[in-house]
Amino acid sequence: MASSVTTTVLSDALASEPTFFSVFLGIEDVLDFAKSGDQTRYGILSEDNLFSLTLSTSGSTPDSSNKIVSLNNTGYVGINTTSNINSPLTLQSGNFISVDGNDSYVGLLGGSGNVNDTSSSGRLVLYGNSATGSVGNVVISSGTSGSVSICTNDDTERVNIDKTGTVHILTTTTSKSRTAGSLVLSGGVAVGSTENANSFTSGGALTVAGGASFMKDIFVGGNIYVTGNLVATGSTVAPDITFVNELNCN
Repeated sequence: MASSVTTTVLSDALASEPTFFSVFLGIEDVLDFAKSGDQTRYGILSEDNLFSLTLSTSGSTPDSSNKIVSLNNTGYVGINTTSNINSPLTLQSGNFISVDGNDSYVGLLGGSGNVNDTSSSGRLVLYGNSATGSVGNVVISSGTSGSVSICTNDDTERVNIDKTGTVHILTTTTSKSRTAGSLVLSGGVAVGSTENANSFTSGGALTVAGGASFMKDIFVGGNIYVTGNLVATGSTVAPDITFVNELNCN
């Protein structure tokens, strides 16, 4: 207790000019301080197994103060929240993690360190709109031998990009119409590979194990090999087959 009713324990400690002192905050204790006046005060609040750094204004109580940072008895930290601090870092809902400028990046790294490379683990990097060479880019990168997976419906893997860059779509929905299938596109598809087909099971640029439907014209720049029947329908009288630059046609 204090040495008199006109002073405090802290004042007594300071009067002795110590080189070091500590203040124990028990349950429901608060240490409040201000640089000057009493309009804005900063403090440390101990309550309900939480230690909080607080910001108070004139007329507010410790309970109504803004808990800027809170630490629970497991060592987990809450930022601007004291609710549901169930992970090492819990943020107040409805907020972003941001950086102090638009000319660099913020990232998550699955391993130890603070280096923007894949030497230790996978990473997620978000670049600002003024970042040199990576303007506004979003980079999802695996480690040196990992893959990138996209999952839905209780962690069911739907898309996998393996370490070679091959993209696997793992759903098995068949195409019964132009709006159904494992891959449904609103635009066109372009294939840049010029590898020629060798057989029906080695298509070079495109190999399809099942059937295929085309609702418009097809132009073929190379040869056509058919092992089944060629059936032409669509004319009310007889189907028209037109050959251009005829060679070996009967």
